[in-house]
Amino acid sequence: MNALRASLALAGVVALVLAPPLFAQAPNFDDKATGFLTANIGGMPADAWNGTSLGTAKQLVSALPAAPRSRALRDLQFTVLVSALSPPAPDGSPPPGLFARKVEKLAAMGEGESLNEMVRSAGGYLDPAAATTVVNAMMMAGEREGACSIARNWQLTEPFGRRANAACDYAAGEKTGAAGVALPAA
Repeated sequence: MNALRASLALAGVVALVLAPPLFAQAPNFDDKATGFLTANIGGMPADAWNGTSLGTAKQLVSALPAAPRSRALRDLQFTVLVSALSPPAPDGSPPPGLFARKVEKLAAMGEGESLNEMVRSAGGYLDPAAATTVVNAMMMAGEREGACSIARNWQLTEPFGRRANAACDYAAGEKTGAAGVALPAA
């Protein structure tokens, strides 16, 4: 009886140690440059954030309009968001991070393809929130094939992930969703 209890206790400890964490923490992308434009190809210099605190940079990105009134301002805003800039040093400012704010702003601007390139080049699909934003933006821009590739290969936030995969299955010609429920004909 004691051997059985010891075996069960050991099995429970092993299961707890090997189990994935219940709340996986998103990777920190604010400790490296994220973006795909360099100064050599039309981007801003990598040190453009020098002298700016991380908290201020996050506030500035959050304050950018989704649809600037001027084409010149839109181009400048786009360049800031997709340039491979070295981020400011951590300063204890509250989440979300600078990368997450850039992701949200590019999505709000309707820049699905550029958003995808920025997130892909940063390894940002590891963050389910970033991957979800990319899939949504790409679907909104009509880039279904790329969006479905990301949805099938990376973890998305729920319930969006289930809906995205059902939409991708349907678009691929599969007439049933993940739960086996028949979807309406197009």
